[in-house]
Formats: sequence, structure tokens, C-alpha cells
Amino acid sequence: MVNVGETTNRVTNTLDDMEQVPQTIPLGQVLGSNLLSQLGPSIPITLIPYGTVQVDLETKMQEAGINMVLITVVVVIQAKVKIVIPFSTEPAYVKSEIPISNALIVGNVPQFYYDGNGKAIGSEVPGVPAPNIVPPVKINSTKPQQ
Repeated sequence: MVNVGETTNRVTNTLDDMEQVPQTIPLGQVLGSNLLSQLGPSIPITLIPYGTVQVDLETKMQEAGINMVLITVVVVIQAKVKIVIPFSTEPAYVKSEIPISNALIVGNVPQFYYDGNGKAIGSEVPGVPAPNIVPPVKINSTKPQQ
């Protein structure tokens, strides 16, 4: 089970430890050039935690087939850090989503389903007819007399 308080403390401690670890990025990345982002000498940077860390749990649902749903529980971690490079300091938001659990929920499969033309398709059980589809009735609206 995920304890949000413990997770927040661990992320905060990890960010504090990262401040002591030297990191480098290419000069093209520092200058913000998309074309030259991987070129140039390496520039040292420091990541400094800035503000508090937010940890939330979210659930995401997506279709996984006929009458099936995939539910994923995700830990969302957001932190604000300062990126210190030799000529400037810029704040940045870091967001990470970590899936921690999945569940596939399978519903009942219907005996029949209907194709786009209103034709019943499915297994035929003796004595069980496919239910009829009744098309919606169009109601003509009339404007009230004035």
C-alpha cells in the first residue's frame, strides 16, 4: 500500500541528495537550440529543490476490448526545482507518473450484438431469439401559434 507521506519524504530526501551530485548538459541545450541541443561542451548544472513536493494518487481507466476495462493506479509526483547553470538560474516543474497497480475488469459478454446495419450477430441458443431493435421515433415539433 502506498503511504503518501512516506513517499513525499522519500522524494524530498532524494532531491536533497541530488543537489550534491554533479550533473552536466550540452551547451546547445543550455542555449535552448533545438537544432544544436546535443552539441557543444558539457556545462555543469545543479538541481536545487525549490518549494514542496506534491504526491497524489490517480486512477486511469481505458477500454481493453469488448466489455473489459483496464484500471491503472498511478502515483503522480510534482516538484519544483531550480536549475543552476553558470550564467543563470531557472525554476522548473518536474512531474513524474509511476504506475503501481493494474486491474483488468471483465464484464459479461452479451449473447448478441448488432452490427451497423441492425443485424443481430452472435451465438444462437435454441429457443432464444435475438431481441428486436426498435428505431427511434422522430417527433415533429410544431411552433406554438402566436
